[in-house]
This record gives sequence, C-alpha cells and structure tokens, in this order.
Amino acid sequence: MNLNEWQKDPKCLPPEYVRDQDWLQKHLAEFHEHYAGMWIAILNEQIIAFGDGHGRVRNEVMEKYPDAMPVFCLVESEVPIVYTSESQVNCVTIS
Repeated sequence: MNLNEWQKDPKCLPPEYVRDQDWLQKHLAEFHEHYAGMWIAILNEQIIAFGDGHGRVRNEVMEKYPDAMPVFCLVESEVPIVYTSESQVNCVTIS
C-alpha cells in the first residue's frame, strides 16, 4: 500500500509502515547520538533522509520516493513526534 492508497482508506496503516514504526522504537536510543534535534525519515527499516526541518526532509523524500509512506520523526531528548504526511497527521509517543 502506498501513501495515495492509504489516504483513500486511512483506517488501517499498512504493515510496512507499522514495521518501520517498530524499527524506529527499537533503534531510537541509537539515533539520539547522531540525529538529536533533527528530523529523520524511515522507509524499509532504513533512515533515508535527515535534516533540520520537517519540510526539507519531507520534500527530499517525496522527490525520491513519491508513492512511499515513510515514517517521519523529530529526534528529541524526550518524546519524538511521528508524522505520516502533512495532510494526514499521526502522532505517536515513543519512549
């Protein structure tokens, strides 16, 4: 399922997205060392982009993967915020 298909029926997150969220939770502590204060984008259990602004990272990812549904995360010291896209927001608390 890609982002366009999910936006038509957002009741269920695709398994790939859930897998990437799980991967993020497992590795979040590692990311603080290298990406604190930055936005990261995760797709297929990999960081595919990172940077200072959500818009910049999102634009970079959407250029390279226009149909993908990556996990976007602001890596902070306490609780990151995870977004699916600008039009469909899904906030997830990760400890």
